[in-house]
Amino acid sequence: MVRLVHLTALLVVLGVGLPATASAQSRKAPPGKAGGRGPVISNPTPLERFRRMPPEQRRRVLEQLAPERQKQFEERFETYDRLGPEERERLREQYQIFRQLPPERQEVFRRLYRKYSELPDDRRAVVGDEFHHLSALPEADRRARINSDEFRNKYTLSEQQLLQDLTKTVPSPTVQGKEPE
Repeated sequence: MVRLVHLTALLVVLGVGLPATASAQSRKAPPGKAGGRGPVISNPTPLERFRRMPPEQRRRVLEQLAPERQKQFEERFETYDRLGPEERERLREQYQIFRQLPPERQEVFRRLYRKYSELPDDRRAVVGDEFHHLSALPEADRRARINSDEFRNKYTLSEQQLLQDLTKTVPSPTVQGKEPE
């Protein structure tokens, strides 16, 4: 379950579901003003900027979302907010890697995330754990896992495709700087 929290937090940090105005509004604050929530972070993620907004400004940003998306975002934000500083720093680094991807790969990831978020909760947890496991494997081991009978029996065809697509699109944290094959 912890792995699922990390995947969900990463996806939120990547800006999936964050209103576009959250980034723009949060940049209006004077430099060095972080709403009293800890040290100023260089290159903050959109979620970190949202986290540092005053409550009234947060409320205005969230009001722009449909009620269902607002609730979903608030739940994910709470998940992110509960992470420790080391975990948030790791996510910030992953966000910087994501930002370096070409826009078309960023869009592919966002599309894949929408598919992932449509999975039932119980399957989302299982698929999230598998994604975490696969992303930590060297490419040859990842291919072997994906081609195994265990993998094919554990996941539906659409889940298998989603996992393959995610691991091809998202840079592996263990092999940063290398393009996926």
